[in-house]
Amino acid sequence: MFGSMETDDVSPMFLLKLKPYMLRYRRQYVAGFAALLLTVVFGGTVPWLLKYPIDILRDEGATPSFYLHILFFLAVALLAGVARFFMRRILIGISRKIEYDFRNDLFAHLQKLSLSFYHRYRTGDIMARATNDINAVRNVLGPGIMYSVYTLIYTLYALSMMLQINIRLTLLALLPFPVVAFGVNRVIRHLYRYSHDVQTLYSDLTSRVEENISGIRVVKAYRQEKRQMEAFKQLNLTYMRKNLKLALFRGAMFAGITLLSGMGIAIILYFGGRGVISGQITLGEFVSFNTYLLTLTWPMIAVGWVINLFQMGSASYSRIQKIFAEQPEVRDTARTNFAIRRLSGEIECRHVYFKYHRDSDFVLRDVSFRIEAGMFVGIVGETGCGKTTLVRLLARLYEPQRGKILIGGHEIREIPLSVLRREVGVVPQDDFLFSETIRENIAFSGNGEYGPEAIEKIARVVQIDREITEFVDRYETLLGERGINLSGGQKQRIAIARAALLRPKILILDDALSAVDTATEKSILENLKREFRGTTRIMVSHRVASLADADLILVMENGAIVEKGTHSELLRKDGIYANLYYKQLIEEELEHIE
Repeated sequence: MFGSMETDDVSPMFLLKLKPYMLRYRRQYVAGFAALLLTVVFGGTVPWLLKYPIDILRDEGATPSFYLHILFFLAVALLAGVARFFMRRILIGISRKIEYDFRNDLFAHLQKLSLSFYHRYRTGDIMARATNDINAVRNVLGPGIMYSVYTLIYTLYALSMMLQINIRLTLLALLPFPVVAFGVNRVIRHLYRYSHDVQTLYSDLTSRVEENISGIRVVKAYRQEKRQMEAFKQLNLTYMRKNLKLALFRGAMFAGITLLSGMGIAIILYFGGRGVISGQITLGEFVSFNTYLLTLTWPMIAVGWVINLFQMGSASYSRIQKIFAEQPEVRDTARTNFAIRRLSGEIECRHVYFKYHRDSDFVLRDVSFRIEAGMFVGIVGETGCGKTTLVRLLARLYEPQRGKILIGGHEIREIPLSVLRREVGVVPQDDFLFSETIRENIAFSGNGEYGPEAIEKIARVVQIDREITEFVDRYETLLGERGINLSGGQKQRIAIARAALLRPKILILDDALSAVDTATEKSILENLKREFRGTTRIMVSHRVASLADADLILVMENGAIVEKGTHSELLRKDGIYANLYYKQLIEEELEHIE
């Protein structure tokens, strides 16, 4: 739907890319443009009707014919006002509907994009494109299109009526138009460049605010408030200066058009006044002609305003299009077998290699292992050895560059993503809670399929039920941003409950119990073992002792599996695992002594 666009494209041709959205409302557009034509006809007829009562009043006085023409003039003016109301309501209303569709599509596209996209784009930048930039595009689709068409048709209509009144005066009135066209052509590219710069700086401002609000505890902990305020002040100053330059070009364009319009009126007042005195045109015709000229002042100003709208919209669309041009790396493809509806808990990795960036080194190297359904598997290793990367691959959050991963006997790329997401539950290291109630956070994975009983049962399994009932509003307690009003251990257990609620065939805990004490951790693991007997449980942990009951332990170092076996088998090998185990035992003993 969305093709490429160069960043220096300042033409309105980008609207062709939005054709699918506009076609959805083609009937409304027909009605809107019909109202626009009526607005032009009635509005363009009003000045013409002025000449009759004026000439009658001058020649005959306030006769019944004079009042009849006044009533007819008012009726046409009323019809012009009604037509203008429906023109604006329909055409600008369509732009709001397209904005709604466009923003929904952008959000849906963002949901489909892989994690690598979010590594490259800042949150504030994405937010700016989804709000401010889309609004700029909407301004083109609504006022931009409406006033472009209205200005063109009304100008032609008004000029045709002016030509019927007096050809010489009409040609004199057109003298400023070439100057206007030349000035607009000179300003237009500057408008686009500054519009693009302003939109980009707005993204930077949004990102700066978002990062400071999200990381306010870090900012305060390191006493960086003044430094952050100064950095924001400098960025805001640059944004203000760019906006002032943009306003300067806008103001110069509008002022120039208004000046030239005034010059046109002055020319007509001089030559037209002489024409009335000499009897070449009547007073009524002169008033009518001047009224037409005055009504053309707004279309001339609207030209500059519409051009500015198109430049802002073009710059914004080019930024939004870059997101639409992004394709998810992880998605259903021609290889996907949609006949797969269920998975067993068997997992096999065959010589898997993975790196995050094309030019970087491999994070995982020649990883191979097999896990039987229902096993409890532990993954251990020093920080940065690739544990989290491995479980992300098992959940297909990333794709390996080499090797194969099989889930339930199926190559992972053949499994529909909807099936994989349902059958593989993942609790990541950075547990994220939404600003909703505790109940809604636990039920988040269930799409409304699970009632209060199921939610409370899984809360008891992960040892969080008792603490929830101590809150005043219990499960209806509203959480702050990212669950700020909960402890780290409480957040982790709610995150585990969310993943476990679906009762997946594979449950992955990526260091998800690091913030709870060892006794609670042991109780949770025992509950999971009892409640999820047929589920394959994979646990990444820094606490080696927590994996003593594991059926298989994978020991990682520098992106490779260097040891594998049970707890007792690995201790007998007296290798890396044994060193980690005894080292942690000594640390625990020292803590008790202290």
